[in-house]
Formats: sequence, structure tokens, C-alpha cells
Amino acid sequence: MHFPYCIKKCNYCDFFKHANNPVNFELHHQHLEESQIQHARLLDRYNCSTQRLKTFYLGGGTPSYWGKVGIGFLEKFFKKNKFAFDSDYEFTLEINPGSSFIDDFSGWKDLGVNRYSVGIQSLNPFFLKILDRIHSRQDVLKLIEKLAQEKTSFSVDFILGLPYSQDQKRDICSELAEVLKFHPNHISLYILSVDKNYLHFNSLPGEEWIVDEYLLASSFLVSHGFVHYEVSNWAKNDHFSNHNLNYWKLGNWAALGASAAGNLISQDCAGIRYKWDHEKPDYHLEYLDDQKIKLEKLFMGLRTSLGITPEEIFTKVELELFREVVDKWERAGYIKAKGRFVSLSDRGFLMLNSLLDDIFVKIPTF
Repeated sequence: MHFPYCIKKCNYCDFFKHANNPVNFELHHQHLEESQIQHARLLDRYNCSTQRLKTFYLGGGTPSYWGKVGIGFLEKFFKKNKFAFDSDYEFTLEINPGSSFIDDFSGWKDLGVNRYSVGIQSLNPFFLKILDRIHSRQDVLKLIEKLAQEKTSFSVDFILGLPYSQDQKRDICSELAEVLKFHPNHISLYILSVDKNYLHFNSLPGEEWIVDEYLLASSFLVSHGFVHYEVSNWAKNDHFSNHNLNYWKLGNWAALGASAAGNLISQDCAGIRYKWDHEKPDYHLEYLDDQKIKLEKLFMGLRTSLGITPEEIFTKVELELFREVVDKWERAGYIKAKGRFVSLSDRGFLMLNSLLDDIFVKIPTF
């Protein structure tokens, strides 16, 4: 479920969201209610329902900004639409430091939230200012200390490749070390991606700096017991994001909220993807044929440490050509494992788009 509101939109952000203060929550609630009527019909058409959820992800925007109003609405919304959770469900809430979340913590917990994703991005005050973040270093430490005291599962997000980071010699490992004192069980590291119109575009670090920063951070986390299980994600003690793993395995997921996208694939019918309109309670459909599904399985599979099973994706003729590509990748250090499963190394993850191009050049019929 997408909550498309923030107190302030950061200068690097390209996600769809509104920066309204105060937010017209009633309008947002009406949008969700009206959307759910259509949504239920769509799911029924494909023999799916939301009556037994394995995961629920409330993202944004800044959904913790919804606060007590949102907690009350969702409690009624779940009951009205008969949402129910599996016994070992995962319910993630995205939160930002500097909000009123700590005051609302018990309400979110009572609603069923059992996992939190904290948007830190950096612990360095200089970079927080450059990114237009509304929170301070102290806000971050206060928030993650609260989560640690509650002994709840939480993840933290950082951004790599920040403007001026090469000039300032940003030490990402020291930032990570400070956060690890609070025992997060999941960490996401995203490389900043902006276009040439970005305010600080001319102050972005060089490619070599970004590669070194990524590999250094990954090595540091692995040395502290984290598993690098997806391009941008590391987890400890098997605390993978089950919700996101379902995306990467190309499973089925439902979606509600402005700009949110759902995915329905079954053995009996063509797959579909649906995306909600930014403003009105209406969705746009995309039909996924076998070729599109194969391409997505390839791309999504190579994003994770689970890798792909080539026999499930390529024909016999294509398979022989793919093995030649894999041999080339192995010589370059991009392969972690090959054989029945093929998975990429850290360097391979960094080169993913180029590696896909290798496949398309070698197997033009794919």
C-alpha cells in the first residue's frame, strides 16, 4: 500500500509523492476506499484475494506521517475488507527519523506492524543537508535506539554515491559501524540515481569511487555477519525482506494507493500487471506474455544471491549460448556460482545491466 505524502520532498527523489502539510487525509481515505472496490473485482477475476496475507508493506512517501489517523483508518479498513494475516506474517512500515513516529509506536504495533524500514541515507550532517533531509543525526540515533529497546525487527537505508562524497572522503563504513551498535537485522544500500538536471549533478563522485564504496560497504557488512542476498540488500540471521523477495521471485502481489503496482501470474492464464493512477481511483493494465515473464525472471533472478536456473528460462539452443556468456562472466569475476544455478558476485551485481546486454547480443532471439 502506497502512502504518497511527505512533509518535504527531498531534492533527489523521483518517486511519485505529494509534499503537502497538512495532508487532506479524508481525500486519501476516500481514494483508497474507492480503489478497493475496483481492486476486489480485479482480484476476483483472477481468483485471488487479500483475505490471507503473508506480507503487507506500507511504503511511501512517509507512511509514519499518517500517524494515529492512519492507524485508525487502517484498523477499520482491514476489518471492513476482511484482510487477515498468516500466523508468521511480515508487516513492514516505512518510517523517517524526525517524525512523530515514536509517539505513535504502540499504535502501529497494535495494528500488527512487526518490521520497520528506516530511511537514514547518511549519518553525516553535511550529507543530510545536501540531500534536503528534514532529520538530524540525533533524530536517527534516537529512533533506532527506540527500535532496539523494543527488540523489534528493523532495517535501515543508506544512499551511496552522494554528491561531494569523493571530495569529502565520506567514510560509509564508520556510518554503518555506528548503526550496527543498535543491532538492525537488515540493511539496504542504494546507489544514488539522478538525471543531469539534478541540483548537484556536477558534484557526483566518479564511477570508480562508487564501485569502491559499494564493494567496501558490502565487505564490511559481510564481515559483520550479514548476507548479501540482493543487489542492494544485506540481512543478518535470515531476516530477509519476505515482501521484497516475493517481488524478486516474480510472485503474486496486490497493490493499492496512488502509483502502486500489483502483479498477478498464474499457471492458467496470462500474467497481468496493474498500476494505479496518480490522482483518480483507477488502474492501468499491462498484459505479460510468456516472453515478458521469461525476461523478468532472468532480470529479477540475477538480482538475488539465489540466482537463476537457466533450464527454466532458456531453450536448449539458447542454453548453449548462455553457457558461453557465463564463462566470459566468470573470467571477469562477475560470477559467484555456476552450474545448475547461476548467481552473481558483488562485482556482477554492479554490472547487472551490462551483463544483460551480453545475453541479448549473444542470444538475439531471446
